[in-house]
Amino acid sequence: MGAGRKTSTYDVDSGASYAADREAFEAKQRNLGDSLGGVIFGCTHDTYEECVTGLIFGLPRPHICYVSYIKPGMPVFLYNYSDRKMHGIFRATTEGQLDINPQGWCNITGGYRTRYPAQVKVEFYKQCPPLSEREFRPIIKDCYDEDNKLVFELKKGEAASMCRAFDAAAKAAAGSLPAGRPKPVVPAVAAGPAEVAGGKKAANFAPAPAPATNSWAAKLSQQANGSSSSAGAPAAPAPAPAAQPSSSKNQPPIPTPFPTSTSPAPSAASSASASSSQAVRDPSKPNPFRPTQGVPPDVRAREQAKIQKAQEEYDAMQAAAAAAEEAERARAAQRAPAQDVEMRANSMNGINDAPGPSHAASSSAPVAAPVAAQQQQVVPAAPREDTAAQLMALRDLLLPVDPALAEGLMRFLARGAAERTTLSRKADQLQHENDILREEVMAMRSELAYVAQQVHIQVPAVSPALAELQAARQASSGQIATAAGPAASAGPWGQELYMVGGNDGTNWLNVMDIYTPAGGAWTSAQPMPAARGYGAAAAIGRNLYVMGGGNGESWLQSVMCYAIDEGRWFEVASMQEIRGSLAAASLNGKLYVMGGGQPNVNLDTAEVYDPAIDAWMTCSRMRYRRFTTAAAVMNGAVYVTGGYDGSQYLRTVEMLDPREGKWEPVPEMQDKRGSHACTVAHNMLFAVGGWDSQAFLDSVEVYEPRMKTWQFVTSMANSRAYGSTVTVDGNVYAIGGMRNQMHNETIERYDINTNSWQDLLLPSNVARKRAFLASCVVNPR
Repeated sequence: MGAGRKTSTYDVDSGASYAADREAFEAKQRNLGDSLGGVIFGCTHDTYEECVTGLIFGLPRPHICYVSYIKPGMPVFLYNYSDRKMHGIFRATTEGQLDINPQGWCNITGGYRTRYPAQVKVEFYKQCPPLSEREFRPIIKDCYDEDNKLVFELKKGEAASMCRAFDAAAKAAAGSLPAGRPKPVVPAVAAGPAEVAGGKKAANFAPAPAPATNSWAAKLSQQANGSSSSAGAPAAPAPAPAAQPSSSKNQPPIPTPFPTSTSPAPSAASSASASSSQAVRDPSKPNPFRPTQGVPPDVRAREQAKIQKAQEEYDAMQAAAAAAEEAERARAAQRAPAQDVEMRANSMNGINDAPGPSHAASSSAPVAAPVAAQQQQVVPAAPREDTAAQLMALRDLLLPVDPALAEGLMRFLARGAAERTTLSRKADQLQHENDILREEVMAMRSELAYVAQQVHIQVPAVSPALAELQAARQASSGQIATAAGPAASAGPWGQELYMVGGNDGTNWLNVMDIYTPAGGAWTSAQPMPAARGYGAAAAIGRNLYVMGGGNGESWLQSVMCYAIDEGRWFEVASMQEIRGSLAAASLNGKLYVMGGGQPNVNLDTAEVYDPAIDAWMTCSRMRYRRFTTAAAVMNGAVYVTGGYDGSQYLRTVEMLDPREGKWEPVPEMQDKRGSHACTVAHNMLFAVGGWDSQAFLDSVEVYEPRMKTWQFVTSMANSRAYGSTVTVDGNVYAIGGMRNQMHNETIERYDINTNSWQDLLLPSNVARKRAFLASCVVNPR
């Protein structure tokens, strides 16, 4: 009846990993702690887009051991496994934590919960060309382990070197563009390090950046304007910001790995000079601001090809700009009479014929500026205004444009404004209807809870009367049945099902619930002194024993006993070994525990406990190591099924007859199973649910000793692993567990006569999600 799981195989959403799991993972990490200088996150071509648009990076759960040390302002990099390139520079805007976006990347990876919950929010600090592995590996060579795998923790010096490498790549890319060619507009980045350290918070984390300055183009511009700066020396690098003490605990320190650009935005004169044909360097001549010594010939050839291609594009752009300017002059000459007519019409209609600001601007400036000059300007985003005011402002801006085109654009914008108003009204209506439905659902839930409570109160009072009537009917007809075993001799209330401990998806539990199927009654008993999961339970008489497991921090070898008639818990002798995800059974007044272990320790040992002397003794070893195994007692022997041996999940089965004292093989199951559960009903061994390393199972197999074969019966309605299975009054009950990576609160009952499963309705006070629990059956007094 034991149930558990292989911790390193499945990542529990509830944070159910133990300290031993973390130690095994952290042993392979650099464990920099507070010395952490930066972190590398991973992605592929499939997940890259969501990373850079959502600005949330994530890693699998074990990496939280160092992701939690990320502080706002720390440099972060993104490594693409598909093309093995490093992207940067990003900067953390929050501390590293779990599940910032619980559904991140699920549209790519599938499932309902993210596979990468160790997350941090980031922002663009500086967008640079990606670095190939040949470029960045020498910088972080110490981040490669003995298996040539990349470790994602960076020391402060390594993070600073990575930032400098990206900055150099950005400058090299900027230097490869000919003067006069418009710079690509870099996506909006967040405020600089000084603003972060000062406590400022940019709107939407992305204010518009100043235009990037082309260092060598600026030099040529200064020469054209008579600047006294030297043309033969490269520009000095921008100094790194000095660390300053923070005045508030909420204000992170200035991240020293990030260089702060002090280059001013280019003026209109320098932009015009840089865009003129005189500032264009001959691509056949060497660039005095880019070193050529020691550059491989193939790299130099590629750079020259890029420069030549950029020059050709620039020449084509200049020709197109000249043609566009000439065409615009011709159109302006044609529109002049039409504009005079329109102004006279406005005067006749009482409109002031004095030109407004937009008219004055259009009359005092050329009709169309050169395209090259327009592309050098970065227009800031205008604040939102009323729709009518926006349309009027746009009408003024469109006066110099072709009237037919302007009228069509105005109609399009007016139609869009009307549609937006309609959609806004519909959205408000839908929100109102949604609020009404939410209130109705809450009212129905409250009513159902009240009905369930009333039923729970009335059933215990009615059940004894029904049992007495049934007994009287049998006595009157002479059909009183004789006792036919423990279940039949239990009286009108029958056997009791005890469910102990486990995890509800958030917390480890110490509660204990009791279910009596004969009376349909649910009750709660004295909780355990401490929470426990991954354990196993068995009963001897009216004493219930809970063995091994874990408490969320460590694995256990202790054993607790609950005296049912006295209603109290007490501790008995501990097992000889630490055992989690073990199997347990009771036979002939003794307890047997088999297998289990802890991460990276899979046991093949077994122990037997004698309550008369309060001591554990060693049994013969099993034939296989079995972690996350399950066991049951049938025909005076203990059967152990499936489990995990350290390399694979098993379908093997073995049996221990205490009179023989050794384990004997039994025919194998048809499916591999671990984290499943076993029980015996009608002299048949049931193996229920589990995990086969690929999926959660809903299948059920039955072993018939006389046939010596395993056969499938009807599958459960819900797949489940890490749950429990018992037999009460001849019926098989499958309890709780995990279903498709989610905790399961359902209980299903199997009827052997109809070969069917049926969901059991639970009252609200016990209908809790529960996995990694232990359960057993106790006979009444």
